Amino acid sequence: MTPEDLLSYCKLLLRQASTDVFDEEIKILISACLLDLDLSGVARADDDLIKRAVGIYVKAHFGSENPDRNGLIECYNSLKTHLALSYKYGDYLPHEKISSN
Repeated sequence: MTPEDLLSYCKLLLRQASTDVFDEEIKILISACLLDLDLSGVARADDDLIKRAVGIYVKAHFGSENPDRNGLIECYNSLKTHLALSYKYGDYLPHEKISSN
């Protein structure tokens, strides 16, 4: 899943596929989501669950007047928690890694 794939996917979800006006804002939200997942111990994977988490995050945070914002944030946080606890996606958090010293 390339950054361009995520951008195209998110633009479709936001109904912004025919314009480039908001591309920078959407790219920043995608990056913020991937960093949030990483900080939460979710290892990056190129699959539909990570793509869906990014889409939900971007949709929740795009624009200032989103009546569905709270529900989308709750949905994102729930999915992030499930991913972090999953054997496939879960990773050690940076402070949990054991050094070889």
